[in-house]
Order: sequence, then C-alpha cells, then structure tokens
Amino acid sequence: MYLPRSLISKLYSHLQNTRHPLSPPVLILVALEPDALCACRILTRLLKHDYIPHKIQPVAGYNDLEKAGRELVVPMMESQGGSGGVVVCLGVGGMVDLGPLLGLEPEGEESPYSGVEVWVLDAHRPWNLANVFGGFPLEPVNQVSSSYKSRSPTGVSGGAIDRAYSSGRGGIVVFDDGDIEGDLMTERDAYLALLDMPDIEGQDNDDDDNSSEDGDEEDDGDFGHESAQTGQKRKSLNEDDSSDDEESRPRQRRRSNSTYTQSSSIVGSPTRPEPRGLLSIRNPGSILSSDPIEPPSGAQPLPAASARTLRKRLLRMRRENETVLQQYYKMGSSFAEPISSMMYSLASELGRDDNDLLWLAIVGVTSMELLKTWSESGIKRLHKLLAKMGVSLAQCKQSYTHMDMVLKRELRAKLLKYGSLYNLDEMVPSVDTDGKDRAGAKDGWGFVRSWGWRATLSAQDVGVVIGALLEVGKHAQALEAANPGPSQVTREMEDESELAAQGEEWISRFWEAYDALEDIDALKAGLPTAQFLHRAIYRTGTSLINKKQIKHLRAFRMCVVKDGPDVALFTHPAALTKLALWIGEALAEQEKESQGKLSHGGRGTPLVVASLNEKRGVYIVVGTGGGGGPDTVFVNRATKQERQANKDVKAKKKEEARKAKEKIKEEKRAARRAANQGNDDNGDDDDDELETESEGSESSESEDDSDDEDAENDRGYGLNKFGNAFQEVVSETSARVRIDSFEHSVVEVKKEDLGGFLESLSMKAVVG
Repeated sequence: MYLPRSLISKLYSHLQNTRHPLSPPVLILVALEPDALCACRILTRLLKHDYIPHKIQPVAGYNDLEKAGRELVVPMMESQGGSGGVVVCLGVGGMVDLGPLLGLEPEGEESPYSGVEVWVLDAHRPWNLANVFGGFPLEPVNQVSSSYKSRSPTGVSGGAIDRAYSSGRGGIVVFDDGDIEGDLMTERDAYLALLDMPDIEGQDNDDDDNSSEDGDEEDDGDFGHESAQTGQKRKSLNEDDSSDDEESRPRQRRRSNSTYTQSSSIVGSPTRPEPRGLLSIRNPGSILSSDPIEPPSGAQPLPAASARTLRKRLLRMRRENETVLQQYYKMGSSFAEPISSMMYSLASELGRDDNDLLWLAIVGVTSMELLKTWSESGIKRLHKLLAKMGVSLAQCKQSYTHMDMVLKRELRAKLLKYGSLYNLDEMVPSVDTDGKDRAGAKDGWGFVRSWGWRATLSAQDVGVVIGALLEVGKHAQALEAANPGPSQVTREMEDESELAAQGEEWISRFWEAYDALEDIDALKAGLPTAQFLHRAIYRTGTSLINKKQIKHLRAFRMCVVKDGPDVALFTHPAALTKLALWIGEALAEQEKESQGKLSHGGRGTPLVVASLNEKRGVYIVVGTGGGGGPDTVFVNRATKQERQANKDVKAKKKEEARKAKEKIKEEKRAARRAANQGNDDNGDDDDDELETESEGSESSESEDDSDDEDAENDRGYGLNKFGNAFQEVVSETSARVRIDSFEHSVVEVKKEDLGGFLESLSMKAVVG
C-alpha cells in the first residue's frame, strides 16, 4: 500500500502518539549513499526530539537486507514472540518485494506481517508493485467480502491509505512522492484485476485446435523466461520450469544470492499469491458476459456463452493486464525525488523544519559537479587563458592560501572577462562580491554554509566529501599499495569471507560519513579523501581516453579498468559509477566538438565500464547513459500539468465545435426537408451525405489527436535499461553473475565470464 503525499505526516503522528520509552525501538535500514544518509540524519533528529528509541542498521546490498530481515525484523513479529514495531527503509527495497525478502510473509502463515509495519522511502524506479498496491494483511473470506478490494483493511482503497487507516496490524507502506497517483493508475487497475481473476485449470490442453490461442498461451507460459524483470526473486532453472501459470500473477519476488550459480537470475513476471477463493468460475457469466441480464420484451433469450468462450475472454483479459505490468517493468530504471527531500517535507508538515534540517536536505539532493577531460591541446589553451589574464604559471601552481592577494581579489573578474573565449561561461558567478564584506555572503555560489572561522563550504562540496567517505574511507592512501589477490583455488574458497569483510568495511565507512555530517572537523578531515578520489577519476579517465582503450560495440561503448595505481578504488560500485559518468561526459564533449551533435537523438552512446577486483576474481560492471541530453523524466513531469491543461482546452474547443456542427447540420436537414417534402428519396440521400461529412470530420479530428500523441515521447524514453539487459543476459547464458546492489545497473561478473557476458549484452537494448 502507499501513503499519498498529502498525508505524509499521518503515520509519523500516529507513531508519535502511541510510542513510549518502553516501546520496541524503530529499526532504520539505510543504504550506503549520501541521499539516504542525509534522510537518516533528518529522521533521527525527529525521533530524538520525540524521545522515540531507534536503531540504525546500514545495509550494503540485498544480502545484507535479507540478513537484517532474518536477524532483526522477524524477531519483531508478534507470531515470533515480539511486540511488533516500525521498520523504516531509506533508499532500500523499493524495487523488490519486501514481504518475503524480510521474512514477513512466511509460507503457510495465515497472518503475515504480525504487527510489523515497514515504511519505504526510495528514489529508485520502477517501484515493485507488490509493495505499492499490496503489502497488507487481508481480511478473512466470507460471503460479503470475497474480492481482493473488499478484503483490504479499513482505510485502504486500491492500495492507497486514507485518513480512516489505523496502524497496528502491520504491512508495507510506500511513501508516494506524487508519481504513484499521477502515473501508475493504469498499472494499479491491471494489478488489482489480476489478483481478482480466478485460476483456470487445464489451460494448456483445452485449445489445441486453436493455433492462435495456443501461440498466445505459449507466450503466457514463457513470460517469466523471456525477460527477467527488475525487482523480482531469483530462481534456479528447475524452479523456473515448474509453474508457468503462477509466474503470470502480480507478486514479484527478489532474493539475492550469496554465492555464484551457473544461472542466477531474477524471475521476470508477476506471480499470484496463494489462491484466495476470490471468485468462482461456476457462474462466470455474471462477471465476464456482456449479455443483458434480461432479454428485450418479445425477444428470445440470447444463448449463454460457453465455458470455452468465457475462458478465452478471461485469458485475453489476463494477457492484457500482464502486458501492462510487463511494459512497466521493462521501461527502464530512473531516479525520482530524493528521499532527503521527502524527509524534509515530513519535518515541514510536522512544523519541525529548521535551517539545520534544510541544510541536510540540500546536501542530500546536490549532485557531484562533473569534471572536464583534458588533452595536450587543452593544456595549451589553458596556458593561453592564464597568459591573457596576466597570471604567471608559477603563481598558478601555488596553494590558494599563499597566492598573491591582488590576484585572488581579481581572479573572478578576470575569469568572467576571458572565460567566455574558452567556453567557461559558468565557471564563476556573475554576482560581484569581490572585496566586499557582506556578512560572509556568497551570492551566486549556490547553497553555502559557514562554520565561522573554521570553514565555509557549499552543499556541493559537502556532498562530494560525504560520497568520498562512503566510497573510499579515510584511509584512502593505503589502497594504492593493495596486494594482488591469492591464487584461484584460494580465491574460490575465501570468496564469502572476502565479501563479508568488504561489507563490514563499507559499513564502517558509513559511520565515518554519518559523523562527518554533524562534525565540521571530521568533514574537513575528509577533504583529502575527496581530492584523492577525484584525482583518481581524473587520472584513470584521461588514461583510458588518451590510450584509446574505449571500444565501440553494437549497442554501447565499453572499457575495462584492470591495471594502474587506482584500480582498487573502483571496486566500489558508486566510485565506478562516478568514473563511468565522467568518461561519458568527456566523450560527449569530444563528440560535440568533432560532429556538432550527439548520437542517439542527442543522448550520446551508452557506456559500460568494468573494473577488476583482483582479490575476489570478479569484475564490477556498471552501465550508464551517453552523458548527453536533458533529464527527460523530470522534463516530462515538469510539463505534465501544462500538457494536461492544453488537452483540456483543446477538448473543450472540440466539443464546442462539434455542437456547432450538429446545430448547422440540423438546420441544413430541416431546410432540405422543407424543400423536398414531395421527394422522400432525395431527403434520404441528403441525410446520408450529411452523415458521411460528419464521419469524415470526426475521423480527421481523431487523426489529429493521434498525431499529437505520437509527437510526445514514449513513457520510457531515455531511461536506463541496463538492469533489464543484465538480467536477460543472465537468463540466456551460463555467466556467473551476482546482482546485489540496490542500483540494478551494477552487477558482478566472474573474471572468466566477462567476455561472453559483454558479447551477449551487446545485442540488447540498453537505453529507452
């Protein structure tokens, strides 16, 4: 179920009113990313203010999430001797079915969740629809309530929570940022319709004589094999072959593997939960038949549709609804509103917003400034710029603290004067604050916070430092001298222990970054780490470009990082993603300079970057876009209301024009009838001509409407489909792949299987 944005404070207010010091602590599961970290800081500030006990548990991936569910969440269930409670997932689990993953829906258990309520705030898309429109304990079946909708708890309608909802029984609650109610109503109808459809026995044998129907049913059965969808449970090949019909229902599952298997994948189709006896097929005509209840007077009753016909209709309806869900999951991955912004909205609704929380929200939503590639010719151009500015190279190589005071005061003005000649228009703000003490004002420099004489940093700087602490840690310099991994046999034996040690190391970095958000000294101590990481990105990226190690495959560019002083840094998925984004942006700049435009409709060519983890004998593989083009998701959202208003105005004008045409048509008919009273045939011909004209005008209007619809971008245009492509490759090949990151466009591939994995991946569609 989901909580609408307008009721964002409802659940927290209930928690605030019902909790006391002896209540079980609120469990907070936090992803290892700056946005989730800032959201966690805001939430813990609210909980401390209300004296609500809580516990923070960092989560590195799906393995850690499943472990946290087994060790921390399941003991909270009332059926396991616990007293219930609240679990908050920040940046965790939005793309998977959390019920079975956390152990809240044990098989054979009549009362799932058992008083445990899970709040999900996640910016990753697409949502797992089992969380959004399901995720609650159903009422018992009786004669009055047998459908899924009628068995929903009080205050839950179509998955949406309203003001009548009361917490206590448990369930999964997704916090809606507006895109569920705005964009997922079609998926909601399809999901709920599939849940209420009855099971059909013997669907593979009844229609052998109907080839078209057989073909459709084969497609149904193979639905889960043809494409592995985002956020669904892994199964072995034997499990995949066992039950085709059950894989076609709206219940996604996702379990992460702790070890590599020959064909670990994520099942690709919705599966229906246990049969609930929602509808009976004994008299399906009352639901599916379009025949009137009572025949017209004087007419013979129409024959009832046969069971075979009704079954075909039901299968057709099921396929249509499955297609809707399939298209949604295939749309590609994207990001929505940052969860730190959502958490600040919660604080604002509660009247708790202040400058400290606002700063945390700003840091959470601020992205890293992209660097620019360089070359020998670029260095010469930079020297020319400095010469025009009248700055010596000796002064430029000094630390900023020791540079000449006159140069520091005039630097901004000189960059504004000469920067436009070298495409550096936005390098410094145009607001003049040089030499003016305006209470430390930094107009034009973005969001800036001053800690007095100790430091003045922008939100972007803080975001970069926090990200570097999460990805590298304070002891960054030790990574340069990393020893090569053990032998292949030892590597296989110690893979699990290495993986566990890596997770523990990442979690220790989480606490370093968590402290740095509130401690300016710890934040300043992390500045060298951020500089070290970005120098490594700069060195590695320029080396790959200058050595021409970026290859062009059929659907994307590809490069592999397997040697060099900084290779150990890029075993972290987030650090490798930053490198991939930097390379993609650099290639986009080169493409613009050489060709004047970007390929793929202005979006650039997608890029796949692989980095070797020699200790574990695996490659970390990340897929990104081409580094160009606008963020079409947010552009479409920003203009959605305007488009809808234009459509409403156009529809109103069309209705007025239709009424005017009808009026003119009636006047013409009346005039012709009056003139041709003695000739009935001519009158009929005139009426036929008028009808033909009317049909022609209506068809032209409908064509105009279809043209308008075609002019708009498809819903999944520009989205990252690497997550879907990775899962398809896993299901089609014998590559040993591990998908554990919350970002599904990041996977781990065994060193020996990388070639075959990339070869198969090159045949897939990777960007919408």
